[in-house]
Parts: sequence; C-alpha cells; structure tokens
Amino acid sequence: MMRDKILKIAVLGTEKSFFTEEDQETLKQWQIPENASPEQIFLQSALIYSKMQQAGFLPQKLDAQILPATPESRPAIGAKSMFHLGLMLGGTHHQVLPEFIELVDVYQKRVDFQFLPNLLDWGVAKTDIQTSLSRILGQRGKWLSRLNDQWEYLYEVLEPSQVDWEMSSFKERKPYLRSLRITDPPQATELLEKTWDQEETNHKVGFLKIFAENLSLADEPFLEKLRTERRKEVRALVFQLLAKIPQSRYNHQLRQYLDKHIDIQSNLIKNAIDIKFPHEFDREQKDLGVVEKSIIAKGGQKANWLAQIIVKVHPDFWLDKFQKKPDEIVNLIQKSEWNELLIGTISQAAVFHGDQLWLSAFFDQTHNKHNLNLPELIQALEETYLNRLVEKEIKQGVEALYHNKTLFLLLEYSQTKLSDPNTRHIIKLYQELVRKENRKGSYYQWQTKNLLKKLGLRINPDLLPEIREGWTENLENGDHWFADITEFLRLLEFRKEVKDALKND
Repeated sequence: MMRDKILKIAVLGTEKSFFTEEDQETLKQWQIPENASPEQIFLQSALIYSKMQQAGFLPQKLDAQILPATPESRPAIGAKSMFHLGLMLGGTHHQVLPEFIELVDVYQKRVDFQFLPNLLDWGVAKTDIQTSLSRILGQRGKWLSRLNDQWEYLYEVLEPSQVDWEMSSFKERKPYLRSLRITDPPQATELLEKTWDQEETNHKVGFLKIFAENLSLADEPFLEKLRTERRKEVRALVFQLLAKIPQSRYNHQLRQYLDKHIDIQSNLIKNAIDIKFPHEFDREQKDLGVVEKSIIAKGGQKANWLAQIIVKVHPDFWLDKFQKKPDEIVNLIQKSEWNELLIGTISQAAVFHGDQLWLSAFFDQTHNKHNLNLPELIQALEETYLNRLVEKEIKQGVEALYHNKTLFLLLEYSQTKLSDPNTRHIIKLYQELVRKENRKGSYYQWQTKNLLKKLGLRINPDLLPEIREGWTENLENGDHWFADITEFLRLLEFRKEVKDALKND
C-alpha cells in the first residue's frame, strides 16, 4: 500500500528505504519523472497522495479529447483585487464575496486563473449568484466546469447554444429552454410538450420551474393539461404557476370557490366576515390542488382546506370584497373571529404574489400582534418599500434599535440595501446609544450589537468617511462597544477598498 511505503520512507529516509519496482507503475500514473532524484520522487509522491486523501475519490478518466478553452473576452481584475479575493476565500471578510462577484460582473471583468477551482467549489450552493459567477469565471472557468460533475450547476447559467432537444441530456436542454423562455416562449412550450410524457419526474419539475420566468396567459393551455399529472410534486408546481397568471381559468375557479365560502356583511358599525367551511373533502377541492392532509395554517382540517385556496389567490381579491384599501382591510380582519386564519393565509398570498402594498400593510399592522413568518415577509419587501418602513420607525428614537422592536426586526431579517439618508439616521441612533450606555451590558444591547455587524454589509461603503465621525470620544479599548464598532468600521473599510480597487483596475 502506497501510504505505508510513503510513511516508511519518511521515517527511515531514502537511503534505507525506497519504492520498489512494483511501485513504478503507480508513480508513472502519478506522472512523477523517473529521472528525478530519490528525494524529489518521495516529496512529489507524498504531496500527490495527501491531495488524493483530501479529495476522497479517484480522479475520473476522460475518454473524449479535451479541447483548449477559447480566448478570454473580458480583462482580468488587477493584482490588488486578486489579493482581496484571496483574503475572502481564505476566510477574511468572506461575507463580502457575493458583493465582490457582483461588482466584478458590473465592471465587465473576470477572475484570473488561480482561484477558479475555489470559486467553482464555493458557488455550488450559491444559487442566487451563479449567473454573475458564470460570467466572471471567464472562458477558462466554463472550460473547467465541464471536467467536474460537482461543477455542472454552471451548465444552467452558461450562455446556451441550440441543441437537438430529443437527443440532448437534461443539463444541456435546461439552459436552452431557459433561453427560449426569454426569446421565443411558444417554441419552448412546443419542445417540452413533444417529450413531456417521456421525461423523468425530477426533470419535469426542473423544466416547470423555468416556466416561472416570463409567465403569461399563453402558457395556460399547456399547464391546464398538466393539472391531472400523476406525481403530486409536479401537480403542485403546475397549480402555483397557474395561480400566478391573473386571467387564467384556474385563478377564476379559485376566486369562485372563495366567493361561495366567504361573505362580507357590511353595515354602518362594522364589517362582519362570515366563513362557511367545507363539510367534507370533495372532487372540487382536489381539482383545485387542495391536499386533504396538508396543514399550512392554525385550525382544523376543514380550515386548512380553505387555507390552501386563500394562499394562492392574489390579495386584491379582498379589495372587491371589502371595497377598502389594503391597510384598512388588514385592520378589519384583525377584529374578526377568524383573524388568525385570515391574517396568516392572506399574508402568505402577499408573499407568493410579491405584492408590495399588501406586504407593507401586513407588516405595519400585524407584526407585533400575530405569529407571522416575519423573515419571509420582510425578505419579500423590495428596497423602496423596506426603506419607507425603516424611515417611519427611525422617528421612534434610540429605543427602536432594541431587540424585537419594529426597526430592529426590519434590519435583522432584510437583506436589502439601506438608503443613504436612512443609513445616516441609523448611525446617529447607534452613536447616541453608545454615548448613553457604552459601559453597560444586557441581552438587548448584545442583540443590538450583533445587528451592527449585519448592517456593515448593507450600507453604502462610500459613506465611510462620515460614518467614522461622531462616535463618542471616550470610547476606548475595553469599553462595552469598542470591539463591535471597530469590527463594523473595518468591514466597511474593506468593502470600500474592494469597490475602489475594482473601479480603478
């Protein structure tokens, strides 16, 4: 065994022990030169064996001829940016790496060769940034991605070329279908219909997820045929897609069902909500995609049958019912005996459809009164609406930063960039807090300090010169806030250095 022989040579030295003739074939496979000195042969074999142990598998053999990568079309980033990249891949300010990749793409540049394998490994689980990553890896990165099965995720975001649909593999057809959804949606549908019955279930799901892009009423005929698919995961995705087409037949059926079971009785004093729950699970519910045993909301089984309908219907359905604005409707629903069911399900529908007015209304009216999925709701808020809510809560003063306060929740769960005016106000609140309580410690203060670390990733680093100013003059090493503020400012400084280096390369 090569491991034992390498260890033996390491202990006894090359003069008293060495590889036998039987080992020469292995050394040859490892491409170690026969005419090298014994010391060189030993050191190279030990290095190769250690790397094989780290990999945990034998390298695959490629029978096909490997053509060289095509010439690069983008210039490489400079030496300073490569230094920054090395730091991040090594663990220093690693949380800035997604922003770095986006900036490299914005400046139409690419990463040089030495870090390509590291970035390909890093990108396996980073689905939200793989498109930008594919562009900054350059032609050499695309070339490398075809030599390792773990990197095949890049096939989905590489610039697609036309393929023989019926003869090509799933990973070749997927990016091609995505490109057709943008350039020629009818052609995409026609190709998929042609082979649909022969596709594997996981391939069907993968293809249908692509249909969420550029979805329109023209997709309805194809999706309608799939409502009776045998596999439930395929059916579930079909119903979601149809629910997102406003004028679809399925959407109309959902609204009709709710109309039969929910009635709003208005008078001068109040609006009463009357809900007629279904008595049993029937064919109509099954045809609408309701799953008999599924639990998505509080309440009994009958409430959950109705809940599965509500979460798919656009919240604007309730505008017709109440004849009021979203914030007024949410306020009225809270006073209903069915408030837990309706608040939970209609807020999910707002997230599902991404309606910003309804998302804002639900957060503003209910976040501190009901058990909502706050992370999901806040993360669905777009930058403009998030900053409006932040601007409103800043006016509450320094205590708004304490744990579980409204402003704290918005900043804790959102990953959206903060506007410059909001950033300036939040920094002033932090500075006021430090001046008042820099030597105190509590659970709430600890949570607020942790929040400062997250803010360092979401505010404009160009504001660093003015953000540096204004912290208490008495803040010294050992004070309660010193380490956290120092870390926050260093993170901002690193982000600014990264941005400036890429801009000036």
